[in-house]
Amino acid sequence: TTNFTDGVRAGIAWGEARHLIERFALDESGTTMTYSFVWEDPEYLAAPVTGSARMRYRPDLEPTDAGCDLDSAKRFMRDVSPGGERSRPEQ
Repeated sequence: TTNFTDGVRAGIAWGEARHLIERFALDESGTTMTYSFVWEDPEYLAAPVTGSARMRYRPDLEPTDAGCDLDSAKRFMRDVSPGGERSRPEQ
């Protein structure tokens, strides 16, 4: 993605040369997708920012009406391991 406008979001500035590369890869079984990204902005970043996440197809889980907020995100990160498997809640 290119052609971002100059601006500041969430207190972070970026320039017109900002560049985002996103990749989505499905594993051979078709049950796990890996999302990866590279942010580049020569005006504001000393080096590219990279990251990735794995998401597993989980038909056994039901959607909830939980709001999308920081507390919900913390619970999700606590209760679901990086591999996408449900872990035991903290006692």
